[in-house]
Amino acid sequence: MRKIIILLLQFIVTIGCSNAQVSLNKYQTTFDKLQLQSDFNQLVNELETHPAVNEFISKSEWNNLIKRQREKIQDRMMITEFNKICAPIVTKIGCGHTNLYNLEYNADTKKYLVYLPYKVEIIGDEVFITKNLSYNNPIDLGAKIIKIDGINITDLTNFIISCVSADGYDMNYKKRMTSKGFTYYLHSLFGIKNEYQITYELNGKIYEKTIELNKLLPAQNETNGIADNPELIFDIDENSKTAIITIKSFSFYNNVVYFKSFIDDCLIKIQRKNLNYIIIDLRGNQGGDPYCSSYLLRAISNKPIAYYKNDKNYPELLKPQPSLGHNLKSKPYILIDGFGFSSTGHFGALVQQHKLGTFVGEEMGSTYSCNVAQKNVTLHNTKLFLQVAQKIVAVRVNAQNFDKRNGIVPDIPIKRTLATVLSNKDETLEYLLKQFTETKK
Repeated sequence: MRKIIILLLQFIVTIGCSNAQVSLNKYQTTFDKLQLQSDFNQLVNELETHPAVNEFISKSEWNNLIKRQREKIQDRMMITEFNKICAPIVTKIGCGHTNLYNLEYNADTKKYLVYLPYKVEIIGDEVFITKNLSYNNPIDLGAKIIKIDGINITDLTNFIISCVSADGYDMNYKKRMTSKGFTYYLHSLFGIKNEYQITYELNGKIYEKTIELNKLLPAQNETNGIADNPELIFDIDENSKTAIITIKSFSFYNNVVYFKSFIDDCLIKIQRKNLNYIIIDLRGNQGGDPYCSSYLLRAISNKPIAYYKNDKNYPELLKPQPSLGHNLKSKPYILIDGFGFSSTGHFGALVQQHKLGTFVGEEMGSTYSCNVAQKNVTLHNTKLFLQVAQKIVAVRVNAQNFDKRNGIVPDIPIKRTLATVLSNKDETLEYLLKQFTETKK
């Protein structure tokens, strides 16, 4: 399955250009009412090509939402103001493959530092600073944000979350995506300024800090993007005799052979070393090629399993696919989190249906069915970029055993804590390895 295009997570922004002067004029450009109404109508017309517009919202609720949002359009609105009107409509479809972006804004952030220089994490309903990206405006890690420019952080994050697309409104996925792309959403929905006021709490005391973006200096060798880490990793914990297979993505569309050879090599090593346990780490895996996810399923199964229920683009996956015959000593433990999406949810649903493993961690952001085959559209005037899924795809499971409003739920739930995030400890992995080691003794 084709991986969703999420530009804000592909780079989000590299902090370079020290003391770069940010020109805000282009972001203050306004549009007349007729232009905005035209784009709004185009957006609605395109959204209504979605195959399941009213799966999670009734037709009357949908029509009322469109009417309310259309009435908010005023003359001479900026693109951020218009985005705030449109985004909540897009997300109400309840489809993680249907999204609205400001691509021009993303392109400019490659050249200029226009993001608040902090990484944040939503823990529960609170927002904490977990990393400084500028050394001349640091805030102690673990500080709890109270307000940004006088706006209560709860109100701010709740609105952002309402503008983040997710399958069936899955809240864990929405919060994960909001944490990952917080500053993108903040600026694309609330505008860009050179100066921001941050109110935060630390050790029971309240502080205020003024951040001037054009005076920021980047932390050494620091970027606010995705680390260039290998997507496929095999490791062995000798103490517990456990194999750890990390699969950060199934997106090997142009190199499925490489993915398959990696899986084969992992299973051969496990058998040769007579390892007792297998951990498959799918955390952060947002899906990809079903030829990859289905091959992993074949590797851990002991019987033929049909992958898809209805996707005729993959006719061979409609038929039962034979097990690869590895005859594992024990069922794998599969680490999951809120980023698990698309093909990862499909894999998870089939594992759960056929009882092929034990899930550990957080609820996934997807389940047995999703919408794919995105149609890409640029709105004529504002140039906002819209993706609309055109096809429903489901894997072959008993749908009555699953709820489309929820992702795959872990058998052993482990919640993240602020202490764990700040310490960079892998609490979930450590928990399992400790259990395995104690069992061995």
